[in-house]
Amino acid sequence: PARPVMPERWGTPSQSPPVTSLRSKAKGQLWVVWLKRLRFVSGLAAVLATAGALGVYSLTDRTRKDWNAGREKLDTLRRQERQLTATLSELDNQQTSRLYDQPGDRQRVKPTTAVFTEVAPLRPETVIPAPPPPGPPAQPLGY
Repeated sequence: PARPVMPERWGTPSQSPPVTSLRSKAKGQLWVVWLKRLRFVSGLAAVLATAGALGVYSLTDRTRKDWNAGREKLDTLRRQERQLTATLSELDNQQTSRLYDQPGDRQRVKPTTAVFTEVAPLRPETVIPAPPPPGPPAQPLGY
């Protein structure tokens, strides 16, 4: 394989001018260092702001879901309470209508068919004696 031929103006490798690194020059300049730090800090701030926003969003979403679940439970309990109240009212109405429509054995007992027991003797009336009236105090009240 043929080797590339170097132009004559460069001369031999020992005669070529020294290569200067652009990085070393840029590293020493203050405004470049400041721009690099600013880029790092702004990137870090952007990451932290994004993480914070996602955290706030997740907390808000979780709170909303918990609130909706509690609200649905409350609505279910209120609906069940209304159903129970309506059922109780309906049962009361049915019992009342049965009393008026079919009195059956709920009628008053006739005296001719009732069984009576002997009446207990009356107790003698006891008289409770009145308390004696208060008399004058034995010792005078004073200081």
